[in-house]
Order: sequence, then C-alpha cells, then structure tokens
Amino acid sequence: MLLTKTLVLSEIFASIQGEGEDAGTPCVFIRLAGCNLNCPFCDTKYAHAGRAYSAENIVKAALATGLRYAVLTGGEPMIHDLAELVHRLHDEEFYVALETNGTIAVPTGLFNRVTVSPKSDTLVQTRGHEMKLLWGIVPDPEAMRIKYPDFNRYSIQPMSGESVPEIINYLLEHPKWRLSAQVHKLLGLR
Repeated sequence: MLLTKTLVLSEIFASIQGEGEDAGTPCVFIRLAGCNLNCPFCDTKYAHAGRAYSAENIVKAALATGLRYAVLTGGEPMIHDLAELVHRLHDEEFYVALETNGTIAVPTGLFNRVTVSPKSDTLVQTRGHEMKLLWGIVPDPEAMRIKYPDFNRYSIQPMSGESVPEIINYLLEHPKWRLSAQVHKLLGLR
C-alpha cells in the first residue's frame, strides 16, 4: 500500500475562473488552507482553516466535477508540498494552474500556468504567465513590471469599486497593463 502525505484543504468546488487572462474558463478550484502572510485586505480569510486530505482524495473530488482545468489557490498553496498532487492531476490529464503570492519559489515545469499576485514589491518567484497586482498594494505598478520583466501578461485588479476610474486612467497611460475584474464576484459566483 502506497502511503501519501496529506494536504490541508479548505475547499474544492467547480466554477468559472473570474480573474486574469483565463477569466470565463470553467475550472475546479482546489483551495489549500494556510498562508505565510497575514494581509489585512485578504478576501479569503477562511482559507486558513481546513481538513487533511490525501492527494488521491483531492484528485477524486476534482475528477467528480467533470472538468479538467484545476486551479490551485489558497491562502498560499506553495507552503504545501504540491508535487504529488500536481503529478496525479497531470496523470488524469488536468491542466493545472497555480495562483501564488510569489514569496516562495515555484518548481520549474510543475504547473501549466503560474499567476503571481504580489503583496509587496519584493518577489522570490520572478517569472510566470501573469503578474496580477491588487490596485494600491505597491506604489508603482510600472516599476514592478520593469523590475520583473519575465511575465507574459501584467494585470491590475481593483480591490473596491472606488478605484476603478483611477485604474482605467492608469491603464490608458500604461498600455502594457490589463484590467482584471473579478467577474465571479460581479456574477455572484464563488
């Protein structure tokens, strides 16, 4: 009998990706519990609690959704040893995306897609498919883009409706950035 490590899972559910370049894509969210940061603006405070599951049981739950696009999120998923889970997902032909705060290095080639959402202007994970900044977290998004040039896409996401006009003006002045609206929240989805 093969013994596997357990991961602390906050929740697993099917929905649409509501943020970034893949917004609108049906996927299964695997939200792992725990985070190495304690941000006062965090919109996933419940992600600090969870129950232990084996990678095998998480994959079974993901398979039950009928989808083959998995998003590993948190909290901060990289505080966990994700290799076994990701390999098992790949074995079942999942496309596996990671959403991380960028404070922990991501193993090269493990994920199909890496989105880094920095919570400060210092990153350990300095490359990926998308850098997604929450508006107002760093004083100068363009300086972040220049400091970390190895992302395919740069997005700014509002934290509140009040900042939208300011973000639109910023995007018009800095056209290498894109708007990332939280479509799932606008539609009342998880």
